[in-house]
Amino acid sequence: MTRNVQRRSLYLLFLVSGAPGLVAQLTWGRVFAAGLGHEVPALIGVVTAFFLGLAAGAWWLQSTVARSRRPLLWYAVLELVSALWVGASALFLPEFCGQMLHWMGLQPGLLRQGSVCVLAPLVALSPATIAMGATLPAIDAAVRQRSVEVRRTGWLYGLNTLGAMSGTLLAVGLLMPNLGFRATLWLAASMQGGCALLAGALAWVDCRDEAATPERTAPAETGMRRGRGGVAWWSAVSGCLGLGFEWLALRGLAHATENTIQTYACGLSVLLGGMGLGAAVQRWARSRRTPWRVGQAAIGVVVAMLVAVALMSAVPRASWKPEEWLGGWGGEMALIALVFGFPSIPMGALYACLLDEVGDEQGGVGWVVGWNAAGAALAGPLVMGVILPTVGLKWTLGLVVMGYGLAFPLAGWRWRVGAVLGAATVLGLLPTPIQALEIPGGASVSRWLDGRLASVAVIRTADGHRALRVNNHFQQGGTATASAARRHVHLPLLLHPAPRRALVLGIGTGVSMGAATAYPGLSTDGVELLPEVIAVLPEFEPENAGLRRRSEVRLMVADARRFARVSPEHYDVIIADLFHPSEDGAGFLYTREHFAALRSRLATGGLLCQWLPLHQMDGDTFRCVVRTFVEVFPEASLWMLRFNADLPVLGLVGGRSEETMVLDPEELGLRLETPGMREALGPVALNTVSRVLGCRVAGRDAVRALAAGGELATDDLPGVLFKAARAVYRRGEPPGERLVRLLREVNPEFSEILPGNRRDAWVPRLEAFRTARDRHLQGLVLESAQQRDAAMDAYVSSTAASPDYTAGYAQAVMVAAAYAREDPVWARQALERLIKARPGERLAAEVLGRIPGAQLAP
Repeated sequence: MTRNVQRRSLYLLFLVSGAPGLVAQLTWGRVFAAGLGHEVPALIGVVTAFFLGLAAGAWWLQSTVARSRRPLLWYAVLELVSALWVGASALFLPEFCGQMLHWMGLQPGLLRQGSVCVLAPLVALSPATIAMGATLPAIDAAVRQRSVEVRRTGWLYGLNTLGAMSGTLLAVGLLMPNLGFRATLWLAASMQGGCALLAGALAWVDCRDEAATPERTAPAETGMRRGRGGVAWWSAVSGCLGLGFEWLALRGLAHATENTIQTYACGLSVLLGGMGLGAAVQRWARSRRTPWRVGQAAIGVVVAMLVAVALMSAVPRASWKPEEWLGGWGGEMALIALVFGFPSIPMGALYACLLDEVGDEQGGVGWVVGWNAAGAALAGPLVMGVILPTVGLKWTLGLVVMGYGLAFPLAGWRWRVGAVLGAATVLGLLPTPIQALEIPGGASVSRWLDGRLASVAVIRTADGHRALRVNNHFQQGGTATASAARRHVHLPLLLHPAPRRALVLGIGTGVSMGAATAYPGLSTDGVELLPEVIAVLPEFEPENAGLRRRSEVRLMVADARRFARVSPEHYDVIIADLFHPSEDGAGFLYTREHFAALRSRLATGGLLCQWLPLHQMDGDTFRCVVRTFVEVFPEASLWMLRFNADLPVLGLVGGRSEETMVLDPEELGLRLETPGMREALGPVALNTVSRVLGCRVAGRDAVRALAAGGELATDDLPGVLFKAARAVYRRGEPPGERLVRLLREVNPEFSEILPGNRRDAWVPRLEAFRTARDRHLQGLVLESAQQRDAAMDAYVSSTAASPDYTAGYAQAVMVAAAYAREDPVWARQALERLIKARPGERLAAEVLGRIPGAQLAP
């Protein structure tokens, strides 16, 4: 085998090896997110530990590999060590993370939590990451033995980065959604093992002439500072600022994208692809003897990043809607490519310059790789942990841009000053903060907080109502829908005969949780992931009952999964509020392990209610959640939050006991009439037994039938994480039609929850209520489809079905009144039908009397 063939084989080998390394890194991140939580210290800690391992490997093994006469054999051993540990990590990481949680505790300080979140993955992954960190120095030394050209390191880096880009798409698009995390790690280990075997085979047939060293071209003068200090500084700064920009750009794009796991994969793949392309451009320029210098590449980064920041600021204000361009995901990719594409190319060229020129001058590629990884390890704690919450997103991005201008040699101090002043001028002209908000006319932003995980805004409308917005399009409730929000807490509490302790996961505006203060003797704990949400709670007073000042209420900032696994408390009622299923990380809140942890937090006779936003789920995602819930709560039932077809919300209710929940309607009626409760429940239409029990949609057998077609979601394969992300832009059946179809397929089985001596009196009454409810909802769907006559038929049928159900009657009167001027004959006939169906109600007669020419029949 000739030297040229061997060299090209090494290029191909290093290109392929980039894929399994990135697959392992992404999968580790998901495993640790499931184990340690989705809080900032956990997310930062995993990345910090990974890059610290890379740095240690590059520093520690560089000199050994460089002195070796068989560096390719070293590369094979490093790949083999990494493969063995990646495969082993699939077995021990879940249990290891569980132990780390107990060491961390329920409410650890920032220092303790951050230390555990860094040290745990550092210890668990160090054999693999140390080996990965030394692979570039090893393959570089092997290529140098087979080449007369000195500077090929940057090209090697570019090839490996392009391989990593393919690994990103492979992991998120194919492997993790279909195989799960454990099998994905094993497959990545197998791929690394294959690379190790190929490298070993190439080393075995090594045919280089050891008696003669190829004459190499001399490196050109770079005009830069000498000494290891300069190398360390440039490398560390490029690592810190580069990774910091990636995270900040993803934070900014979360305002205009769906912020799913696929959004993250798109961003990372575009960034890696651009950096690989930048390295290729540098290689091509070098072949033309016009290579970029470090200072030139740094200027390119500054200019490109300013363009990217301007795009992040301008795109939302142009009402960017990815779903209207290139089919949703194509639109997101296009937007991400615009923001990441410009800076990533000069960033790749800059790092290639460092590897080619600086690394060669100092005789140690590992020195460059190590300091670059060390700088990347610092990006999380410094950029995301300190600077972002202090100065906000815009000026943190500005500091990153100006950091490139100050840190690198730009042909003299005048260039540096000019770059910084130019960047500051451009940034000063952009809006502060970068608010990617779409707000209704006459509304204003009364509060804005740039947090480490998300941006939180309080929108005040012209009529004085306030709404909570997270990352622009995740609406977390508001005062205009306070009545509906309070039902989230009222209904589960009413299903328990005597609740004394309650837990609410997901506080939002606090309006839902504030409803719990109406129950005498009830103490309530609330858990919220975003501290900024807790900070804006005063904006929603008095509707949230002033939660922060209530002695019976305890508010905690924590990840819901971590809280459920570590807390020693037990609760009579646990309410898991609405979690947007497609949002990155939320899928872990719908796994078997999480539901089992919540079940362990229930007191004897306690119940869990998991609310589901049916309008944000497709059929596969909904069945997956039901299947997983039933696995833990076999006696589960399904309930409806409110009788609405536009934004339907359903709740899965399960108890600690495997016995079916039983409610005595007479005792429930007495509770509803107690002082204080009557005033609290009347405005939310839960003041009668029929209105409470009539929310039941499906009993035990019906829920099990729904679960039969679903996929089980586990921490190893969280199906909701991937299914919901794929369904975001899919135009499927409207949620109202899906709700009506579901109601036809299931049976509430009211007899299950009623004592034997109450069934004869109450089952027919509740069945009539159910019939009226379902016909009303069918009418709403027909009305939205502009089928006026069919909708009115459904409303009249609802009115006649049950005297306890009034929503269908009220909707019919409202529709008839709306047509009184446009079509008085039709309106008169509709009202007359309503009067006949329910003669005891006077509203229809009053409206009919206001229609010109209308006369009531005697």
